[in-house]
Amino acid sequence: MSDLAKLGIWDDPAIFDALSGYLDVAENRRPAKFRIAATVAAGLDPAAESEDALWAELERLTPLFLARWRAIRAGARLPPASDGPSLLELCRELAYRMLGHCNFCPWNCRVDRVGGAKFGACKLASGSRVSSHFHHMGEELFYRGTEGSGTIFFTSCNMRGAFCQNGDISTDKDNGEETDPRTLASMAWTLRREGCHNINWVGGEVVIHLHASLTLSPSWAATSRRRRRSWLAQVRRRPTASGSSTTSPRQLFLTERSTHRCSGTATSS
Repeated sequence: MSDLAKLGIWDDPAIFDALSGYLDVAENRRPAKFRIAATVAAGLDPAAESEDALWAELERLTPLFLARWRAIRAGARLPPASDGPSLLELCRELAYRMLGHCNFCPWNCRVDRVGGAKFGACKLASGSRVSSHFHHMGEELFYRGTEGSGTIFFTSCNMRGAFCQNGDISTDKDNGEETDPRTLASMAWTLRREGCHNINWVGGEVVIHLHASLTLSPSWAATSRRRRRSWLAQVRRRPTASGSSTTSPRQLFLTERSTHRCSGTATSS
């Protein structure tokens, strides 16, 4: 049991009932949702199908995913990852299709962020920029615990908050450095191994980085213990980052994947 699980806040029945699933994932007792999605086999090749076909397959697979998620929360073991395309890969491909006519957020700009010739409300093309990553001790107690929340701070924003405390960082689309999914995964992995209780994607409303977060997830889900140890050693030798329900499948895809304080427990086995 970690120091997070020993905090007195869990003695409050309301907090424990609301966040027991999060605590299980943070304590490596249960897998994170993306690892469950990697076990749900897709019935098509996501790269070869139309976007409409991808949405239809998502509609079909969502009840299977929810049933498996509930079973695991009730004590079932995580099945092996799918041998072929999975729900996770389907969602990743779907995110990149959406990026070509971006409707990740309520602005519904429909700009082609892949081409990058015109910007929408977030002022971003396809790249994600990161200002910093660190142990955040200013979050709520059940997130920061004793070792901090593993915060990865994206720049640029699709909001227009006049009094944003991070406005000098988040509203500048050129702040920070463009960061590929592998580097994002390295940041998250390092923070988790350093003791952070979760991975906390912050900035503005970070669903605008949905495609990047879905791309880094499979590298976690498919990495063996031996390869993860080797990868971690490489990361540590590098410089610090310069350098659920009646929800429809479409809503589930956009909201569950943008739950930014989801636990980063891809390390659990």
